[in-house]
This record gives sequence, C-alpha cells and structure tokens, in this order.
Amino acid sequence: MITVKYFFVALAFFVNSNAQEIGIAPTKIWTDNKEIENPYGLSVYFFQPIGKFGVKFEYVSAKNSRSYYGLLNGGFLIAPEDFVQDSISIKSTFRAIELSAHLQKLFEVFHNYINIGVGITFDKLTREKVGLSSNKRFETYENKFGIFYAISISHQNIF
Repeated sequence: MITVKYFFVALAFFVNSNAQEIGIAPTKIWTDNKEIENPYGLSVYFFQPIGKFGVKFEYVSAKNSRSYYGLLNGGFLIAPEDFVQDSISIKSTFRAIELSAHLQKLFEVFHNYINIGVGITFDKLTREKVGLSSNKRFETYENKFGIFYAISISHQNIF
C-alpha cells in the first residue's frame, strides 16, 4: 500500500498540469444498517488534473458509537434458546481507500460545471458489540472491494 502512495506523490511532481489539489474534507456516510448507523469522520484526498480528465486518490476514515436495547448476537443465526436481550454498546470504524478518474467540466450550468467520474474502492469495516449486562462481546471485521460513480458540481473563479 505504501508503494501506491509513493506513486501518487511522484505523479504530482512529474506530470505537467494546471494545478494539483490536496485537501481534507469532513465525511458523513449514510447506511441502512441499524447497528452501524451513519458514521462520520474525515477524508484526505489528492486530485491531479490531466487535460480534461483528473485522477483522485482518497483515504476515508469514519467512526460511530451508539447504544440500544436489543438482541445480542454475532451476526450468525443462533438457536432461539441462545438469544440474549441486553443493552448493547456498538463501536464501528469504517476506512476506505479510493482511486477514481473524473471527466471535468462536462457541461456548464449558470457558471457551474458538472463533473462525472468512476472509481474503485477498498473498504474495511470493524465493529465491536458489547452486552452491557451480560458482558458478551462480538467483533466483526469485513473487507470489501467495489466500484462507484461520482457526480459533482464545481465553480471556478479566476482572479
């Protein structure tokens, strides 16, 4: 993974371009999962325009903690006699590494530009569930790989 980071740093220095973008942005992830809920955090990104296209590398980290009363299990189907109703505390962490290509300034609407892109992502989710009365603990680790699309609006003022 370190090699990939060095590749993008080298790309920034050796590619003739208009401007690079390096930034930190707040992140909010919306999900239908009731246990993870909607984590929030930060993302760090690097964007390199290359002609009408652009390449973006982004690292996202988001966390969430919540408590509720419900069924405590480790995610597998268990026998009904093993069900435990308990007050549950959950801590979840989501991390992702994304690489995407963007077509910039596809068309203009009221001095704003519509941009589109596609990319790949490698996601890692960790979750720890603890029963506050029973002290039972379950941990989940999931790694996912996927593709995504992006649509954005940009506005550029040149002084």
